Amino acid sequence: MDLEQCLGQSVSRLRSFPFNNMTQINHAVILPILQALNWDITDPELVRPKYSIDGFTLDYVLFDRENPLILIKTYQLSEDSRDNQIPRIMPTKNFIFLIFTDGKRWDFYFNNGEGKLSDNLFCRLILEENNLPEQVKSFSHFLERSNVLSGRSRKLAEQNKSSLERNIKIDALGRAYNLLVEEPDEMLRDLLIEKVGTEFNFTPEKQLTEEFIKNLRLFAAHDAMIEMKKSAIESSPSSINKGGWSKQGVTLPGGTELQMDYNGQFYKGFIENGYWVVEGRKFKSPSDATKVARTKKGTIPSLNGWRLWCVRLPGDDNWKPLQSFRNLDNTPTRRKRAKTPNTIRTGLRINLGN
Repeated sequence: MDLEQCLGQSVSRLRSFPFNNMTQINHAVILPILQALNWDITDPELVRPKYSIDGFTLDYVLFDRENPLILIKTYQLSEDSRDNQIPRIMPTKNFIFLIFTDGKRWDFYFNNGEGKLSDNLFCRLILEENNLPEQVKSFSHFLERSNVLSGRSRKLAEQNKSSLERNIKIDALGRAYNLLVEEPDEMLRDLLIEKVGTEFNFTPEKQLTEEFIKNLRLFAAHDAMIEMKKSAIESSPSSINKGGWSKQGVTLPGGTELQMDYNGQFYKGFIENGYWVVEGRKFKSPSDATKVARTKKGTIPSLNGWRLWCVRLPGDDNWKPLQSFRNLDNTPTRRKRAKTPNTIRTGLRINLGN
């Protein structure tokens, strides 16, 4: 079962089944999600239940050999003490994320070694049926095993936290600006009334002028906040798009997700800085990246990666066979034809009227 199917099943279970305790939710929701993210829940070297750190018992800890990477604490839907427990995990411990979840809500806290961990919330996911594609992307970014092992999850978390902090500051600026707008600016009002009288030969009322200035400022502040938040979203890790890979007329932008099914085993990765990053290893080509696979005898097979890999481009919901990109719009000939002079002129044509 792939991640999107797993999340959809989890949403359905949470909605329809009357869970009585967290043990039931762990087995029906949380463990299947971890499995779909390539954490083998049956392997004690990777997933350890009821693991204690400094006297604080975690429900699950995800490991890389003996190094704890992800700490997971589950809580009842009605539990109010969740936030009070967070500071008890000391940020000096060598782990990447702490996750608090009741199955539906997943709060991700980044361990940057500074301040209280409770100040480092960088992502909150609420499992909902109408937002599964975006949730799949976020879960994959922050919790998929190959991303965690390669360090990509940590990088994306840092960028996501920076983006959230930027939006908090923008909101604060907007609220402060609105408070200033409420205060009358008599000098600006009088100057505007005088200018209208000079240019248009009538004098607007003071109250009308003050309302006009207030609304103008409010709209200006709103537009500024929208543009600044748009800029923050475009630079966030969810849309990271740098260091693409190109070969044989096919170009995959940075952040493209990779998936291969061989011998009943799924292998996943992503494109970054011109490489295929799969299972924490870097490869230069799709066929080279198939070296992560193993035959039933445990040997490295010789495979044609063009035929085996599927890709999902940033912003796309669907997986596509890599081979199909060689026959469609990614060839140099197709790209060249797309930019004809007529197309460019049509795109720039402006109707100025009479």
